[in-house]
This record gives sequence, C-alpha cells and structure tokens, in this order.
Amino acid sequence: MKLLKALLGIILISSVTLSAHPLARTKKKDKALAAYEARDYAKALALWKKTIAKYESRNKQKKCRVYTKAGQTAFRLKNWDEAKNLLEKARYTASENARTFYYLAKVYQKIDNLSLEIDALENYVKKYPDAPHIQTVKKRLLATYVESENWNQILSLWQKIAPASRDSIFYRNAYLAAQAGLKHTKEADSLAAIILKTHPNNKVALKWRAGKYFELAENRYQSEMKAYKIHHTNAQYVKLLKAFKIVTLHFKRALIYYRKLYHIKPTAAYASRLGTIYMRLDNKAKGKYYIQMAKKLK
Repeated sequence: MKLLKALLGIILISSVTLSAHPLARTKKKDKALAAYEARDYAKALALWKKTIAKYESRNKQKKCRVYTKAGQTAFRLKNWDEAKNLLEKARYTASENARTFYYLAKVYQKIDNLSLEIDALENYVKKYPDAPHIQTVKKRLLATYVESENWNQILSLWQKIAPASRDSIFYRNAYLAAQAGLKHTKEADSLAAIILKTHPNNKVALKWRAGKYFELAENRYQSEMKAYKIHHTNAQYVKLLKAFKIVTLHFKRALIYYRKLYHIKPTAAYASRLGTIYMRLDNKAKGKYYIQMAKKLK
C-alpha cells in the first residue's frame, strides 16, 4: 500500500512538472511561428498578442521575447500603426534584435516619418554592424541622408561603406550630392566628371554642373549691375562689359546642362532657370516661353 502511494506521488509530481516545463509554456509561441511560416499572419499575430498580453498583465513585458515577431507580422499585414506600436515596445524588452530596427525603419518609411526612420536605421548600423541586412540598411540610410540633406552624415557613413560598393552609381551619386551640398567645388567637379564619362545623362552630376555655372553667372551679373547703378560712370561701364563676357560664358555653359536636364524630365525648376538664362542672353522669345512653361509645370 505504501509502495502504491509512493508511485502515485511520483506520477503526480511528474505531471505537475511536465505542465510547467518550458516546452509547454512555449506551445503558443510554436503555433504562432508555424502560422507565420505558413503565411497565416493574422493567426500568428493573434497568438503572439496573447503571449504579450500575459506578460503585460504581470508587468513583466521587459522579459517578453515576441514583440519584434508580432511587430514584424503586423507589418506583413500592412497594419502600420500596430506594427509601429509593437516594434517601439520591442526596443525596451528582451525582444530587441536587428530585425526590430529593420522593420521599425520600414514602418516609419511607410508612414512617411523620415526623422524616425533615420533614427531606426542609425540604431541598426550602430548596434548590429554584422547583421545580415547591414548593407541594405546602410544603402537606405544613405538615401535618407540625401533626402534630408545631412551632408556631413553622408561623408561619415561613406567611410563605413565597403570599398567594392563605392564605385556603384548609387553611392557615387550620394557622395557627389554631399560634396555639392557642402560646396566642396573641387571634389564635386572631379566626381561629376567621372560620373558623366560613363553616365552622360546622370541627373545628379548634370544638376551640379548646371547649378554651379548658373550661380557663378547670376551672382556676378547681380554684383556688377549693382555696382554700375551705384557708380554710373564710363569706367564702371567698361568694367561691366568685361564682366559680362565671363557672365555670358557661364550662362551658356549652364544652358547646356539645363537643356539636357529639361529634356530628360521637364520640371518647373528647370524651366525657370532656362527662362532666366535666355533672358540674360537677350533671347527674350525663348526666355518668355520657358517662364510660361515654369508656371504651367508648377
């Protein structure tokens, strides 16, 4: 009888132990993962949210390891708000990993929040430099720096780009944009020349050349005209005529690049510049035409 009771006790203890085993506790997680892998994202999200709710009800969310998975799944379902909420929570839990920032950046891109997207991408690069998507993330980060005109950040990130990748037109365009934005004329000229040799219709290089010559011409034009109005003398007039020879040369160079840019894609900005150039070159008919086109294209 005592032996029978002892055996029953062992069986009872074993059953309790089994029910408390980690494998039993992770059953829902396994089902959620299976659902995710089967692309049943709605089911996977529902199961992971149940797990999250249990952790949060006990105020133990920091130990929860499924926030990122749930956020990634919400992203798959195109539920941007829920994905954002889950992934932002994941940053402060045991769930944080490279995918947290990868998908968080994607969510911010979807909801058009550039500053937060940059923050997520920067965190990925800083915290997970050896993660699988590092090159993709660096490329996107570079694009966001160009979009937000963070020129110094581009130069800093450039040092972290694999040398083999720097020769691609995407990276060269970004580097040229930074040099142009920082008014590093010599560097920008050199790189623009290299790009245009192999990509004669490259818009970044053409815009640099066009803008450079236009600004040289227009700034000199305005300066000389102002000086002539103040000192309305024969000597000043002679100086004005000499300056206009250089101004005309710069305007003609800018004209070549702006005409090419306008041909590639007509925009109000290009039309406006063409209108100004033609007016300065005393071609009033073409000047008026492009000024009207600029108004239509706005």
